[in-house]
Amino acid sequence: MGQISLYMNDQEMNEVRAKASEQGMTISRYVAKALRDSSAQSTWPTSFFSLYGALGEDDTFVEPPDEPFNSNPIPALN
Repeated sequence: MGQISLYMNDQEMNEVRAKASEQGMTISRYVAKALRDSSAQSTWPTSFFSLYGALGEDDTFVEPPDEPFNSNPIPALN
């Protein structure tokens, strides 16, 4: 099993201790769960792909025209 060291200020550490205690977990388990939960949130929501085709026959939803790219620089950004 891997091991990690974290360095944080006293206020952050007290918050982690309190949250771990509230959930009846060790600090190690609490932090590991928080990391797993945060990585799970960076994936597509479970219902995302079921939205494909949800607009049905809505004729107002159309693909925009393919216009040529304007490579002239924007004056304000020069």
